[in-house]
Amino acid sequence: MPTRSQLARVHIAKRDLNLSDSMYRDLLNLCFGKRSAKNLSPHEVDALLLHFQGLGWGNARPARQPLASLPQLRKIEVMWMQGPGVRIKTLAALRHFLQHHFHISSIEKIKASQVAPILGAIRKIARHAGGQV
Repeated sequence: MPTRSQLARVHIAKRDLNLSDSMYRDLLNLCFGKRSAKNLSPHEVDALLLHFQGLGWGNARPARQPLASLPQLRKIEVMWMQGPGVRIKTLAALRHFLQHHFHISSIEKIKASQVAPILGAIRKIARHAGGQV
């Protein structure tokens, strides 16, 4: 369970980034499978705050994060291309998904810390379609 301080930072970032409640909850659900920040683990809160920093939140520039490895990128591509809930199995559709849900302009710009939330989101698509990944 996150601390009060962590929750406060999440809600300040939400406000500063002008995220609607619906967009904010969709982001939580997509990345972590949860509808409320109070249900996140402290590690998940840190990942969410890093994501917000990547969107430009905060005064300090976020620390430069390592990019995802080639095997991690391949795993994302393979899960997308073989995911039972993914209707359009193209790299263009994957790029659109990354841009729309994670604000990532290309697969090569995925950070190592973003791999797990992206894979979780792809798995969630499969679960909604009734498949298992």
